[in-house]
Amino acid sequence: MLPKVEIIVPIYNDLDSARELVLLINQRKDEFQKKQISFLLVDNGSTDARIGEFGTTLDSPIFMERIEQNLGFGGGILKAAKGSRAEWIGWMPGNLKVNPLIILDLLGHFRFEAGDVIKCKRIGRKIGGRIKTFTMGFVQSIYAGKNMMDTGGTPTICERRILLSMPNPPTSVVFESFVLYYARTLNLNVIRPKIPYGERKYGDSHWQKGLKSEFKLAQEILSQLKVWKAFDFENQSS
Repeated sequence: MLPKVEIIVPIYNDLDSARELVLLINQRKDEFQKKQISFLLVDNGSTDARIGEFGTTLDSPIFMERIEQNLGFGGGILKAAKGSRAEWIGWMPGNLKVNPLIILDLLGHFRFEAGDVIKCKRIGRKIGGRIKTFTMGFVQSIYAGKNMMDTGGTPTICERRILLSMPNPPTSVVFESFVLYYARTLNLNVIRPKIPYGERKYGDSHWQKGLKSEFKLAQEILSQLKVWKAFDFENQSS
């Protein structure tokens, strides 16, 4: 029997995206249930009360959990993972840049070996996004001494025990870089399938506000990499 897999999707005041996400998942609801794949929408401190009301209308394989205070992208994922009973945890953004149905294809070819980590690579993006991703990935890789290309690629899926063993993970979107760095440091089997990645359909990003925000993120990642390089992850996780 396949292990239980829970895909965590942080949501913050993005009701239109959440509604369409649910519609897409329900198109193949029976397949998700048969494979024991569920989705947990994490209402990550939304100030729009309609998000909570929408959550009461959901049914298996989709559920919603409310976090009163926004914990950041990584913080919301970690909080939800701690309460999960699934053996494998995945996560993806709720902005519809990734079609949730891709999960069925990913896990349909996945062997669920201990230590495996799926971290998808994005394809089909506009040239500007590809240039930014390549440049930041190249800089991170040189600085870290590890392959850190496309750290923002999702969905990401790993064993719950691996996720919860990570020491002091960042709670912001830098969490994505940390997960890849951690996996590379522990020499886990990182699998990088290519998936189509589109554009945000509704609303605006809560952190991407132009070049200034991109530069600030790059600074934060490089600053954190300095801390991670000085930490003995191998002995900490043993």
